[in-house]
Amino acid sequence: MRNINTKSLLNLRLIVMSSSVMNALKHVPLGKKLFAAFTLTDETFAMFSFSEEKNIPFLLGANFAEYIAWVGS
Repeated sequence: MRNINTKSLLNLRLIVMSSSVMNALKHVPLGKKLFAAFTLTDETFAMFSFSEEKNIPFLLGANFAEYIAWVGS
């Protein structure tokens, strides 16, 4: 039971990160926002947060590049 609680607490950070990103993308349709939230990682969140461009093509491009790097390694 303790292991499950620890994993749940660690994964709560994804809710906080996704909320922050979705707040910056208020003008984007819900479907795109949900897809971006689903593919969000710690690395792409950091890139998006420090980027000058806060738009959906940048975020989805970063998420896609991260996915390719993960699968290709």
